[in-house]
Amino acid sequence: MRLTLGPSGPLRGRLRMPGDKSVTHRALLLAAGAQGESRLTGVNPGGDCAALARALRELGAVVKPIGVWPARGQRSAPPPAGGDPPGYVVRGTGGRWHEPARVLDLGNSGTALRLLAGAVSGSPIFCVLDGDASLRRRPMSRVTEPLSRMGARLDGPEGGSRAPLAVRGGALRGIRHVSPTPSAQVKAAVLTAGLAAQGETWVVEPHRSRDHTERMLPHFGARLLRAEPDATGAPAVGVAGPQRLAACGIDVPGDFSAAAFWIVAALLVPGSEIVLEEVGLNPTRTGLLAALSRMGAAVEVEPTGELSGEPVGTIRARHGALRATDIVADEIPALVDEIPIWAVACAFAEGVSRLSGAVELRAKETDRLRGTARGLAALGAEASETSDGLVIRGAGPASPGKSPLAGGRASAAGDHRLAMAFLVAALASARGAEVTGAGMVDTSYPGFYSCAIALASSR
Repeated sequence: MRLTLGPSGPLRGRLRMPGDKSVTHRALLLAAGAQGESRLTGVNPGGDCAALARALRELGAVVKPIGVWPARGQRSAPPPAGGDPPGYVVRGTGGRWHEPARVLDLGNSGTALRLLAGAVSGSPIFCVLDGDASLRRRPMSRVTEPLSRMGARLDGPEGGSRAPLAVRGGALRGIRHVSPTPSAQVKAAVLTAGLAAQGETWVVEPHRSRDHTERMLPHFGARLLRAEPDATGAPAVGVAGPQRLAACGIDVPGDFSAAAFWIVAALLVPGSEIVLEEVGLNPTRTGLLAALSRMGAAVEVEPTGELSGEPVGTIRARHGALRATDIVADEIPALVDEIPIWAVACAFAEGVSRLSGAVELRAKETDRLRGTARGLAALGAEASETSDGLVIRGAGPASPGKSPLAGGRASAAGDHRLAMAFLVAALASARGAEVTGAGMVDTSYPGFYSCAIALASSR
């Protein structure tokens, strides 16, 4: 699929983001494994979370949509105006998963597959977890290895390091898993499996990854274990099993990763000012704000409270000059999904920006280091990849009627975050851009393209 945007005049407006995808995944999974009926509001309406909802139905949970959803079959269509935001009522299995009659297709969602592998590992069932061609290329051993040590039996191509994964669950024992790299997906999978295991299950990370799982588990009645960082400063979190989850209500905040595209768009397009409301401000997710602050970005953040344990607030972003900055390894967990749009911002900054310690981005939906560098270069930026990062020589800010980025044609290679990043670059470019391989935008942000067109034409 090809999407095209021309250069834009000032972008102005107030926006609400779709529900946070990471929070929605965890809310669905925990509600489906809990006893009783949970109500989840403001969920992410994209294809990744919908794929998990379908799989949970196959496993015995009742998952009913509520509220107003985007029209089915209409690409990049925003939800109809008015009405309650999309949500689910979930009647859980109480941890007694049903053996599915068919392969569970998780589409493009690595999060859904990895988390679900952990959730079902402690049940005496057999299931096969699969997805599209992109998902089959993504590494799974970081999850299958600790789950196997807990007693689950998992198999798949290359010794269980690729999907499809065949999972035969059963009795589990607690472990202490020391993760070589911080990963919220691994942490969530291991802790969820630990709820069904005998004894304590711990996850130790070199740097703290997203903590949505730890924030949400107590809402479902789970008891968490925490330890002071060890001599290396590594944080640890655990659960003592077995324990059951109880149904609850979860309000999902707006997705910061979705907001990041509009923040950067406002910074780059002359005359722009965008206000984003009820955006999640979890500090393990907002590393982009720290990087943009170093760049001198005109971004204001006003905390307004919490939704289901997640801090939320209003973000206001305005056009202004940017200076280069570097991002190093220990910053990556807090902005791993925002690297492509950060790179777009760097193309409009003064000076050379460098990213290092980000080899994990080569194992996303596509190789995001290569895809980001090639896409920016195709649009006229001076960008290149290194073994574990990027080097971007910024050309300075755009001014009315003039842009340092020519525009042209870039490939998103089927990666939704690359597609949205290059479309933002198109808005700030001299002649616009055509982005190929952009059909996956709706996996995380239905309505993004329509919203971009509306903002660009609201002069």
